[in-house]
Amino acid sequence: PPPPVKQVHGEVLMFTSELVVVQLADGTSILFRLEKDASVDSSLKVADRVEVRFTSDDHVISVKKLITGSEPLR
Repeated sequence: PPPPVKQVHGEVLMFTSELVVVQLADGTSILFRLEKDASVDSSLKVADRVEVRFTSDDHVISVKKLITGSEPLR
């Protein structure tokens, strides 16, 4: 069976074509390596709030920009 999918929400600290670093609400930063098959929002940039979906073996499935209502981006 395929590995279970996990997800985290956070703020983009760094973003390149090969990796994204996301800071979680508790201040923890996670580096995700982006493979060619990962679905990444084309308008993604530093300071965006995102949802990262990945497998238990840290294979990124998608990085999706979250649309925030009244919450300002920092």
